[in-house]
Amino acid sequence: MSNSLKEMNAAIISQMEETDLSPVTIKYTNVCLNSFTKFCNLKGFKPFYSEALIEQFLDYTYELYLKEDIKYGTLQNRRKAIFFLKQYKETGIYKPKHAFFNSKYTLITPYFIIFLKDECQYYKQTNHLSERSNEQNYYVTKKFCFYVENLGFKNFRNLTINVVVNFINSVKKTNKGNMKTIIHHVKRVLEYLDKKEIAQINADFSILKPQFIPAKEIVTFSKDEIIKILEVIDRNTDVGKRDYAIILLGITTGLRACDVVSLTLNNINWEKEYIKVVQTKTGKEIKVPMLSNFSNALATYILKARPKFDSTTLFLTSRNPIKQMLPYSLNNILRKYCKKVNVFKEKKETFHSLRRSFCTWLSQELTPINLIAECAGHSNVHTAERYISVSPNMTQCCLDFTGINPLPKGVENV
Repeated sequence: MSNSLKEMNAAIISQMEETDLSPVTIKYTNVCLNSFTKFCNLKGFKPFYSEALIEQFLDYTYELYLKEDIKYGTLQNRRKAIFFLKQYKETGIYKPKHAFFNSKYTLITPYFIIFLKDECQYYKQTNHLSERSNEQNYYVTKKFCFYVENLGFKNFRNLTINVVVNFINSVKKTNKGNMKTIIHHVKRVLEYLDKKEIAQINADFSILKPQFIPAKEIVTFSKDEIIKILEVIDRNTDVGKRDYAIILLGITTGLRACDVVSLTLNNINWEKEYIKVVQTKTGKEIKVPMLSNFSNALATYILKARPKFDSTTLFLTSRNPIKQMLPYSLNNILRKYCKKVNVFKEKKETFHSLRRSFCTWLSQELTPINLIAECAGHSNVHTAERYISVSPNMTQCCLDFTGINPLPKGVENV
């Protein structure tokens, strides 16, 4: 891999363009990456990747912020750009992720620094949270520790419910659309404190319930719409063979985009016709059957269209450099074919719409709710209930008879 900042920046921007990020976000990231190159030229250094140069650039940027030559947002965005640069140097892949280093919520007390690390590690290992959830938990926990530390606390031994409620009130103005997430992770902190017998907050957590937030709407496709989308794909091309297999996989198995791009050739059992995958979100291993049409499409892609690449990753990009696809690129693939057949939704369609359509179709076929949850790989059967809300009749038909006992003989219905 080249150490040239120009080439590395171009590669990162190229990968960002394959995602559904806005052009403005990509353009501004490019500006922040180029600011490092300009710094090297300004100081008379060759514009090549160097950890020492990165540290000097970050110090220089922070000095500009202290002098009020740049705003706090610019400071953070430049730090994030450097984070992307470091990540690309290590892995060769741009992966969207929030960078929380050098946060303005900097902890000083060793107790809170260790607590933050231990608490996040605990939930990461025991709850199998997604990467995004782990980041949110880290952010909220750190913010809470920072708040308590600034009140003069040296530890959590004397923590009270009033301190917790005051913290939540203090972040309302700046987190209007994110209070549900903050309250959720504050509860995690309190549960951890109780489990470790550090502090026990005897309070009804219902008082921490946020204002009503409308449920997130994810569009679904009809079977006719999916047929139109599949028919418009040009399967005479390598890209078409890949896209056809990906969309068929999504609509016949309900796998999430993050799990689809993580699939490897080793996940496929051709003899027994199933795919085994450990879900990124839940950490739960599931086996999804391969229907004959998808099995044939996948075999065609692997044998005739998949790039020759020294990796077991199943779905690969079509352009150089050949690499693993990103979850966001699957959204673009689906939208491309939706546009071709004029299938537009009121809400923006995403690859997750295929998962919702898969579960909805099962409910329309009167599949029991526990089986829908099993097919979708839900960790909780109640998660599948959202897919059977089309009509009261469907809700009744989708329920099984678990927990329902027959009436004793001689007892009549009144």
